[in-house]
Amino acid sequence: MEGAAGRKGVFMGGEASKGYIKDGNKNRLRAQDIHKIVDTFNRQVEIAQHVRLVLLAEIEANDFNLNLPRHIDSSSAEDLQDIDAHLKGGIPNRDIDKEFTDRLFGPKGRQQVGGV
Repeated sequence: MEGAAGRKGVFMGGEASKGYIKDGNKNRLRAQDIHKIVDTFNRQVEIAQHVRLVLLAEIEANDFNLNLPRHIDSSSAEDLQDIDAHLKGGIPNRDIDKEFTDRLFGPKGRQQVGGV
């Protein structure tokens, strides 16, 4: 590969758990998924929770284990629940779009729609 000797890390990713079609008992990448993986690698673009440059020092610290989950966190954010708001019957403030309610009801819009 061109320039491989000068690289300080390995471009890892291509986690394709969402980009495939089911074909019997096999998962197959679609043409657009293959194109995205190749294009991302060629451009060396980092995509959060999908692709990133892993430094050689990090790979060495992980005993040269190249399993993607060890280097790329593809988990989604936890859906936090506001128990107090559920019990009171209101809508948690973090679930109310401030800009939307301000446009609809003015600056005190959150209180008018029952924000807790």
